[in-house]
Order: sequence, then C-alpha cells, then structure tokens
Amino acid sequence: MAGDPRRVGVGGGHAAQDLRPRSASDAWTPSVTLLAETDDQLAAEITAGRLSGLAEALDRLGRPECAEQAGRVTARLRETDLPDPVDLLVTALRAGVPAELGVACADDSPYAPKSSRVVYQHGDHLSIGVRGWKGDLTAWDTGGGVVRNATLRQLPKDLDPWFDGTRVLVSRVVDGRWQTFVVEGMVPVSGADSDVSALTYDPERAAARPQAPAEGEVTFPGAPGPSRVVLHRGVITVTGPDGTAGARLAFSPRQSSQHGLVPPPGWWAHRTPVDPEGSAALRAVGRETAEALVAAGLRGPRTAVAAVSRLLPEITESALAAGVAALARTAADCLLRMEGLRARMGRGPAPVPAPPSPLHPLLAPPPGWQGGRGLGVLVQLRMMAADLTAAVAEVPDPPEAFLLRKVELTPGQYMLGQNFGRLAGYAYPAVFAGRADTLAGLRSWTASEWGDGSGRWRVLELHSPERRQRDYVGELWRTPAGALLMLYMHNDRRTVAVEHAPDGRFSGFVPPGWEMPGAPVPQSRVTPERLTALEDLLAARGPVAADPAWAHDLAGRTGMGLPSAARLLFGNREGALSAETAPPGVAELLAAPEGTGHGLTYPQMDLFRERLLPDDPADLWGTGPDVEAAALWWRAFTGG
Repeated sequence: MAGDPRRVGVGGGHAAQDLRPRSASDAWTPSVTLLAETDDQLAAEITAGRLSGLAEALDRLGRPECAEQAGRVTARLRETDLPDPVDLLVTALRAGVPAELGVACADDSPYAPKSSRVVYQHGDHLSIGVRGWKGDLTAWDTGGGVVRNATLRQLPKDLDPWFDGTRVLVSRVVDGRWQTFVVEGMVPVSGADSDVSALTYDPERAAARPQAPAEGEVTFPGAPGPSRVVLHRGVITVTGPDGTAGARLAFSPRQSSQHGLVPPPGWWAHRTPVDPEGSAALRAVGRETAEALVAAGLRGPRTAVAAVSRLLPEITESALAAGVAALARTAADCLLRMEGLRARMGRGPAPVPAPPSPLHPLLAPPPGWQGGRGLGVLVQLRMMAADLTAAVAEVPDPPEAFLLRKVELTPGQYMLGQNFGRLAGYAYPAVFAGRADTLAGLRSWTASEWGDGSGRWRVLELHSPERRQRDYVGELWRTPAGALLMLYMHNDRRTVAVEHAPDGRFSGFVPPGWEMPGAPVPQSRVTPERLTALEDLLAARGPVAADPAWAHDLAGRTGMGLPSAARLLFGNREGALSAETAPPGVAELLAAPEGTGHGLTYPQMDLFRERLLPDDPADLWGTGPDVEAAALWWRAFTGG
C-alpha cells in the first residue's frame, strides 16, 4: 500500500556486514576507529608489516592521554625487532596503492565532515546516492554501464538510498532492525515550489537490505596475481598476492563527496586503473627510490608530489602521484615517531642509511645524541639550514639581494624561527625547577647548525603593513653577505626571517614590503657545551637555590618592582610565579609594591634570560645569574 512521504530516523549498514546505525548527524563516522585499542592489538600493529597500521598505532601511543598504555606496549616490544618505515613504504607501494583505482589516498581523513553521499553494493549493482534536500542516485552494473538514474527531492537526510536491480529503495535501522521503503517518484508539496520523493511501503521489501560480499579481489597493474580485499568492522584491508600487508583504510556507506570514492570490497575488481603504466612502475620500486620519497615527504606534500614526478616519471595521473606522495609522508612521519618509541625502549637512535642516501644528512645522529622525539625538530632545523647554505653555494656573491626561489615549509617551522635565539628561556627556569627533561629537549637545537654558537646565524622579526595570507611557502633570498629565508606566519602581519652569513658579517637586508622595528636576534647563548654543562651540574648539584638578594639587586638596577624582578628570576617560562609555589624567601617579594613592572612579554622574557645565563654555567650554582648583564639589556630594550 502507498504511504505518505515521511521523515524517518538514522540510516543503516552495508551488505553482509551489520554495520551499526550511525549518528543522526550528517558526518561520516565509521562504526569503529581505525586504531586498535588493546595493548596486544597495538603491539601487533607495530610489528605486522603494514605501514598504515604502524602509523595508526604510533599516533595513538604518542597521545598524552595514552602515556600509561604506551609504557605497557613498549614493555611488550622491548625484545622485538622494530620495523623500518622505509621498508614498509616499499611493501605498501608494491602491494598496491588505493589511489591506483581512484580510491581516496592515504592522506585523506576518514572522519571528514560533510558526508553528503552514500555508497552501496547490492549483488551486481553499485549505487551512489546523494542524500538530503535534492540529489540523484546513479547505479552501475558490473560491466561499468549506468543502469539506473533517479532523481531524489527532499529526502530526509537519515534515509540511505540504494538500488536492488529493479527499484530505488531507501533504508534505515531502528532498534537493530532494517526498515526499507520504495521510492515511487515525486509528489507535490502544498505551498512549496518543489516536489518531494514519494515513499511506498512494500511488505516484500520492508526488511530488504543491500547484499554484497565482505571480501573481494583486485589485480593491480603489473602485479603477479590478485590482492585480497576484506571489510571487517568498518575497516578495509588489502593483502598482496604474496601475503604482504597492503593498504588499510576506513569504510562506511556514508562518504564525503570531497574525497575519492572508497568502494566496498566486492567492487574493487570493477574499478578502472587511473594510470596503468604508473601503477606497473610501483611494482618494481626499490629501497633507494623509497628513501628519496621519504626525504621529500619530510619536507611537505608539495615537495613529495614533485619527488614522485621526478623519481617515477611513469606516473602521469595527478591522483596517483598524490596517493604515492601521501604514503611517503606517512612513512616520513613514522620515521620520526619511531625515535620516540626507541627512546622509551632504551635503544637509542636508530641506525641511519650510509651515504649517499638522501636521508643520511637529515637523520645522522650528532655526537652524544640520544634520539627521541626531538628528531623531528632537528630534521626541520637541518632542512632550513641546508636551504640557506645551498643558496650561498649556488650563486656567487651578488652585488644586491634577489629572490632565489620559494621553498615549502612545514607548519611547525614558523614556531622554530620564533624560538631561535631564545633557548635560555627554557634552560634558565629548568635549572631552578630541576627539569632535566627540558634541558634534554634542547639537544635538538644545539645539535643543529642554528645552535652551534658560531655567530653565523640570526633571526629578523619583521612586520608588514598588509596582512599575509596563509601559505606554507617561504622565500629564499640570496643577499650580498649570505642568504635569508622568510618563514611566513599564517594570515598575519608578522613573520620571522632566518639569515645566514658564512663569515658572520651580515648585510642588513630587509625584504621589500617588510619592516624590522627591533634589533636582530642573535644565536642563543645555550651552545652544545653550555647545555652539557647545565645538564651535568643539575645532575650533580640538584636545582639552583633561589636567593632573594638577586631580586633586590635586579630591582635596584632597573627600577622595576620586587614582584616583577622575582618573576623574571624565579618564575616559569611565561614568568608565572605564585606565593604557594615560590621558593623559600621569595613569597615575601611577591607581596611587595609592584612599582613600574618589567613590561616584557614572555617571548621577550626569553631574551632577558639569555643575559641572565652566565658565561660559565657553574656560576649559577655559585654567585647566581648575571643580573648586571640582564639589567643592561633591559634598559636598552625598554628605553628605561
């Protein structure tokens, strides 16, 4: 019997899989996350030989809320050989990249919003429908031809349309049971300018649901045989013909129209390769090519895509190049995250490829390097230093500055530029608080060229009269004295530029359209030698004991109030200090009249503390900080 058009509840699942009802929201939310949850599952993912599984497990273990679980998983892996992400990239490329079939590349988030379409297979038919106010449903058969087009109008967003080979149906799941209606056509809406889709109740189809296999096969171009495609609990896994672990990606019938289609397992065999020759080239990728791809992936997505075109010229389809580049970036990210895992396991840094590997200069451990999470910072610092030194070597000394080229920047590189020259802002409070871990975290800086204390590097803080649009691309300038790299801040009028002069004599160049209101920031006084001395002294003598007399001395030299002097000398990096946490004798200083205050922002406090750090770090435990030098800097900086 016919029924009136009606609004119904949440949508249901997919063939041969009782995928659970989704949220009533219109977001694509897989029935389960891609992340394994138990300790054993996470340990298994790390050692299973699947790049995507390793990335997911490392991401979870790196979250602060999972620190306790990370410790347990690390203990399970202590006697296990850890995988090499570069080798896993080789395996992933040879096993088959989903982008070869036009499937969403690995860099796309499976939790993307705006899920405006549904994808269902029923037998020999695949249907893609658009849900909501207006849209269409198109169904294909296994031969690739369109067998049905249907127009949908004002279909409630929680109904999922699909084609059963004869009729267009819409379904939902209520209390675990499927409810299905037949779409008959269009009926007018009283007082409205458009029609709505008419839904009919058919007893024979009332409980109908899409039926399709949870397993399938696909033969990637150039592969020796078919790969196995399996859907289980909202996750599709691909296994190569030789049993190697391939792709792993989220699947839901509700998918975002902003990303490539993820077909159910039974339909992968019916997808047409987007670039057969490029796909075939992936079956022969070796370690050398993978290392070069990962080195490019460390830089960013644009560099990675350009590297794919250079290293694998057989790939001519942009979607496939993007998919390969995304996998290279995943391997690069794993390479950095693995160092944190190794550090927790007490194994030290991983062995690096011998020259001429493109990864060698980026990953080579400096003397005394213990590895750990700081490798990501060290790699970024090395890449920026390499850009500047290469610019100097590339062009003989020019009579005037000129823009050499633009280079891709990672999102974190702007903040690294802001921290340049301010390492004492971290080190100085750490020796009062006894934070050996903070000092260890500075090793990435002092291990790079920027922390060598040579005086050949500095930072310019620049202002622009116009707002700058967000773009992770920096300008590399060749100056008469060396080179300068601008690190753009997203959508603001401020940026920093790192400058290099091989002989330590800078030209004073400021890029056109920018102004430098303050003085350049020189290299930090925290050199490798001073950092080692601070670490050894802290370990041998414990935290520096605060002396209230230092605050009286600083207040007398500057005119600032005792509370301000105490916060600069004994506060945390932001200058925060409370009576409850203050060292003995310092709480009374906080109750004194404030006076004029110090007037410094916390980044400026870092520069102030650069002067508090004595030439000989041992003096901090003896005579105390260099109050005189800091006061001289404060008076010059503030005009006081």
